[in-house]
Amino acid sequence: MWAQTLSAAGLFSLVDVPDADISAGSQSQALIELVAGGICGSDLPLFRGVRPSRPAVVAGAPGYPLHEIVGRVLKSDDDRLIPGTQVVGWADALNGLCEKLVVAVDDVQEYDSGLSPTTAVMLQPLACVLSALAQLRDRIPDSACVIGLGPIGVLFCHALKSLGVSRVIGVDPVDRTDVAGTFGVDDIVKDIARNWVAGLADEERPELVVEAVGHQTATVADAVEGVCVGGRILSFGVPDEEFYRFPMQRFLRKDATMWAGFTRDKQSALRAASKYLTKHPELAESYVTDIFAASNAQAAFELASVPAPGRLKVVLDMSS
Repeated sequence: MWAQTLSAAGLFSLVDVPDADISAGSQSQALIELVAGGICGSDLPLFRGVRPSRPAVVAGAPGYPLHEIVGRVLKSDDDRLIPGTQVVGWADALNGLCEKLVVAVDDVQEYDSGLSPTTAVMLQPLACVLSALAQLRDRIPDSACVIGLGPIGVLFCHALKSLGVSRVIGVDPVDRTDVAGTFGVDDIVKDIARNWVAGLADEERPELVVEAVGHQTATVADAVEGVCVGGRILSFGVPDEEFYRFPMQRFLRKDATMWAGFTRDKQSALRAASKYLTKHPELAESYVTDIFAASNAQAAFELASVPAPGRLKVVLDMSS
């Protein structure tokens, strides 16, 4: 079967590898044929050569690095997934850029066949966003700021607005005014987060700050500085380092609360995302902006690595 593999940092090669197949084990598995995949911001440092922090992930393995997947079930050892079922979810080993893949049954979920595969791929990041915001259900803030308006950040904006947040602020050096209306952003700050917090008066500080950038510590510190006294911070962006320097003194004086977002019940989260997309079909029309054939993964990853106005989700079409 075919697979893309990183022959060097930032350089894909198309290779032929042995066919994947399910094996006996304690976890139910399914063999799927990949039909689409989405490039996540957390894939991009790995593409550029950052080593994965998870021991189970093998850098340079066939199909690495891609985890947002859509596919068709070929074989399964679990009655919940019969052959022919169309599924969306996670390639947990980040090895989804290939022709066929073995996945844990609990990591994927059937989706509405009315969605094209290149649209359905957005259900995975949407599931992550909705799962992370579940802690807000008992206390919806009046104001919120999302730092980083990439494909994940704009979904946070839309979900926060949908939850009833009155004022949603988006901070990003890339101009996102073209999608502000669609994704529920009331105020766009076209600047880096450090400059945004430097100019804030106390009464302007939001009750919630979502750090949706990741990969470095600066925007986490900006989130602490930007939130109001007694406010909350969601640190969602994936860390590239095991330990972060943290402004603990400022965090203490703010009497703030911080939590992180990690999706554990993936099937429930994917079902919630499907319901959400049905309720908000405008997302399906605006979220995916660029589609590449899987054979052109090199160009797709290079494009996704450079944020730009008008560009959100970059998707790979495995069927072409």
